[in-house]
Amino acid sequence: MIPAQLNEIAEFLRTNPYNLSQPLQDDRLNSSVNEEEILNTIKGHFSIQLPKAREWWDFGFEENDIFYPVNIKITTTKTADNLNCKLGIYYALCGLLPAFNNEIAWEKYFQKLHKDLGKNTNRDYYVFNNQ
Repeated sequence: MIPAQLNEIAEFLRTNPYNLSQPLQDDRLNSSVNEEEILNTIKGHFSIQLPKAREWWDFGFEENDIFYPVNIKITTTKTADNLNCKLGIYYALCGLLPAFNNEIAWEKYFQKLHKDLGKNTNRDYYVFNNQ
């Protein structure tokens, strides 16, 4: 079940027009700027948590004592896009907040993933798409 606040944020963004700038020629760089623009729109109307720089989630919130991490994805859906982050994938598959950083060696990462896979299946990693 999708958390109520996430539905409220999605509805707010659908019904309140916002502009995404295109200050650079590289859309990969523009998407980073656009994520900030969307975050500024959201945080002006909702109580959300912002992560430290370079974290695996773009914003989060708590509802019914559960933390929900959310990733914002800026895409036209007409090109190859990716969502690749060891920590986000770990959370999506294990339902546990990672107690390690993204620089973990792949071998150790897969060992941890194997050990924790499916431990908490009532958690989801949400992705907002601007389309």
